[in-house]
Amino acid sequence: MKPLACIVTGLLGASALLLEGSWRPAWADDALAPPPNASSSPTNKAASTTTTRWYGWQTLAADLPASVLIMTAGSVDNVTLRQATGLSGFALYAIVPPVIHAIHNRGAIAGIDVALRLGLPLVAAGIGWQIGIASRDSRPDDVVYESVKPLVYALWGLLVGAGTAIATDSLLLAREEVVVHAPLAPAVAWAPVLSPREGGATAGVAGRF
Repeated sequence: MKPLACIVTGLLGASALLLEGSWRPAWADDALAPPPNASSSPTNKAASTTTTRWYGWQTLAADLPASVLIMTAGSVDNVTLRQATGLSGFALYAIVPPVIHAIHNRGAIAGIDVALRLGLPLVAAGIGWQIGIASRDSRPDDVVYESVKPLVYALWGLLVGAGTAIATDSLLLAREEVVVHAPLAPAVAWAPVLSPREGGATAGVAGRF
């Protein structure tokens, strides 16, 4: 039996030398190795969703001072100052909000906004003018009022049209789609490790985080 014991001892020693004190299965290496294409791995790909963001407060920030300037222009006695005040209010109303849309990379909406802000007040003013003409009294008590009645109705239509354009722009047009990226989930891999040593073996777990 002594030769058999020597053979067994020799085989165990040779195995220990080949293993160099450390052994783990091939599938453990595969588990710890990075994926062939980390960018296409589901664990490394950031999940993204699309949401709607409202920026109508930016257009309202221009429309509020514009409305104040236009409304106060009529009460200014100096003609030059009255014209400057009215033109400044009109510029804030007609130019600044479309520029805000363009800054948000929404050129088509900017064009629609210009058409809405210029066209809707004119259409409403035309409707008011026609209503003023149709509602004239043939035998008026106040001849002066009846003579300017179409103009008064046209001005009211102008104000209603401008207010409708401002509200439509802020509530409906000033909304953009934005992509929200979720944080990357950490790629975690682990595998058991067995390390034979003299007089025994060491077992553990190896991981990659």
